[in-house]
Amino acid sequence: NITVAKRIVSRFPRCSILRRHPPPLSSMFDEFSAALKAVGLSVKVDTSKALADSLDSLARPETPFFNKLVRILATRCMQQAKYFCSGEFTPDEYLHYGLATPIYTHFTSPIRRYADVIVHRLLAAAEDIDPLPEEYENKESMRKISDNLNTRHHNAQLAGFASVSLYTVIFFRNKSVDALAMVSKVQETGKIVVFVPEYGIEGKINLVDDGEEVDTAVSFDSEKLTLVHKRSGSKVTIFDQVKVNLSVEKRTGRREKLVVELLEPNIRRAKRNLNGSAGKSVKKQKK
Repeated sequence: NITVAKRIVSRFPRCSILRRHPPPLSSMFDEFSAALKAVGLSVKVDTSKALADSLDSLARPETPFFNKLVRILATRCMQQAKYFCSGEFTPDEYLHYGLATPIYTHFTSPIRRYADVIVHRLLAAAEDIDPLPEEYENKESMRKISDNLNTRHHNAQLAGFASVSLYTVIFFRNKSVDALAMVSKVQETGKIVVFVPEYGIEGKINLVDDGEEVDTAVSFDSEKLTLVHKRSGSKVTIFDQVKVNLSVEKRTGRREKLVVELLEPNIRRAKRNLNGSAGKSVKKQKK
């Protein structure tokens, strides 16, 4: 991919299709760094190599999934990689941060990505095997192609997320499964986000009852990222390992939602939908 990118740009510097991944803004790591600091860890984000080395060094033997969760959270701090026309940016802006390479494209999978088909045509023209398609000679038309590639790629991602959500509900239908999870976010609003590694499921749990004031129900430590549930005395801290129950709840209109219930620590709270918002039930928070 790197070699092909160099070749097509050398021949067609203004109308090649490349893929760039801008460096993340330092502010994008603020929440992530604060989460690590709360458990006495830190990460370097100056370069992609420094970040990779830092992530490799993060480990908690008592919770084997910790390193993978940290990597997932770090990935969410990144900007999205996108296709672009080489004539729209300066060479310094071609950088692919995630792969630590100054230039990159997609060439190797023409049977599943249209971007690769375009790059194959560019390479064939660069090697004088086939003529360059007329529409590929214009920077404006190549910009439209790259924009379309990015839009369709984003739509495909959304379709993939929706498919996973659908089949997750089908899998857990008529089941009640207990599983270990890890706290990936603690919010001052009295909510926590948990990730269930066995199933790749993330859910939000509200520790505050409907109609109850947040300050009355919980206390929040912004440095340690800890919530203390005042009624039960239980506390939850970022990266804690907890126990949850997974089940499917039927709703009006034959709709079904995956529900995540916190079992341990036993706060006697909250069922919560996968990535949902607060509902009206005291025991079950619906999406």
